[in-house]
Amino acid sequence: MEKCASVELKQAYLGDTGRNKRLVRILEDLGAQPTQ
Repeated sequence: MEKCASVELKQAYLGDTGRNKRLVRILEDLGAQPTQ
């Protein structure tokens, strides 16, 4: 099952697939610990 950030940002394109992956990873990290 795909994570929520991956699904929400599937249509996003930041000019590079590496940037897209990094954005997803950052948002997943923030979502895992929203109060940090």
